[in-house]
Order: sequence, then structure tokens, then C-alpha cells
Amino acid sequence: MEGVPPTVQTRQSNALLEFCASLEERPGLAVLDFAPANQSTVSFVTNYGHKLYAEDFLDQLDQAFGPGAMEGASANPVENQSNPLLVSRFFTSALNFTDGSFDGALVWDSLEYLNPNLAQAAVDKMYRILRPGGYLLAMFHAEPSTAPGPAYSYRIQDSRTLQTCERRPRPIAHIYNNRHLEKFFKDFDAVKFFLTRDNLREVIVRK
Repeated sequence: MEGVPPTVQTRQSNALLEFCASLEERPGLAVLDFAPANQSTVSFVTNYGHKLYAEDFLDQLDQAFGPGAMEGASANPVENQSNPLLVSRFFTSALNFTDGSFDGALVWDSLEYLNPNLAQAAVDKMYRILRPGGYLLAMFHAEPSTAPGPAYSYRIQDSRTLQTCERRPRPIAHIYNNRHLEKFFKDFDAVKFFLTRDNLREVIVRK
């Protein structure tokens, strides 16, 4: 309803705790956040002596694959992700960084909104822009449902507590199981899974 503030909730995250431990290893790191810029997350990361770069990945997804992306585009943004021209346009803005730009990436649940081919391409780009030893945090729903539901922006409250801020509903493009994720991250050195009480699989990946 217009004028109603978005719902904000908190949740505990063991994967975040492990990601934060990597921030303590050395100063002056660069971290990429896939959520909109938020002062809570900025303050948390910069208090470690690091730099945070926020990129609203879901907004970039909407701009690239929404119904108005090109003449004749589908009303279903997920269907538009199979259009090679739109994919090429998408990557001119999303993840358009030089190799080895970051030491960490807070991906949150963004990959769920990509079809398998686009998700793999995004992960490949993340691999390139992460430096050796860099960590990536991602989340995936464990329940097999692709019905439209609220998306969320994630904000760091402390080293093991997240705030989730509700965004407009959107369909999940694909439900990814552990085999999918192991394939996505096959080039990385280590992948670790955490199953949570709210049916999210948290994933920590190290390059």
C-alpha cells in the first residue's frame, strides 16, 4: 500500500559471522555490496578500516530485463534474461569492474532472480573481480517455490545480525540446490553451506 513504510526484520546469520571474520585478517580491503547503499552497512564495514562499494543489483536487473527494456520484450523479466542482446547490455553496468577489484562480495539472495545461464555468467564475473583469498556470501531459498514473493534488501546490524527490508514482490527465477551451487562455484577454493531455521541456505565461498 502506498505510503506504508517497508517491513524491516532482523535475523541471525552464521555465514555473516564467518564473512566478518575474514574482514579481521588485514586492513584496507574492498567489499562489494549487492544491496542499495545503507548507512548501517557502510558504518559496519568502514569501522574495520575497509571500503564498501554498494551496487543495487536487483535495480540493475529490473532496468536491463524489465518489460520496457526493448521493443517486443516480454512482460516477464525472467523470460527476457534469455535474450543475448539484453544480457550483453546488463553486463555493461552490472559487475563491470576490473579483475581483482575486491576482497569480498555480499551477494545476498540476488542469484535466485537469475536464470541458470545468467547466474553462472554472474558468478564467473564475480570470480574474476575477487582477489585470491576473497570471500563471497550468498543466500538461497531451500523450499521449491517460484511464486512471486517480497524481495529484500539486506543491512548489517552487527557481525551476526542482519536487517531485512522488504522490497516489491518478484518471482524467483530458479530454485538452486546444492549440486547447482557446487557447479556455480567450482572454480573457487572452498564452498561452505549453512542451513537456517527460515529455510534459507547461506553459502560462504572463498577464492
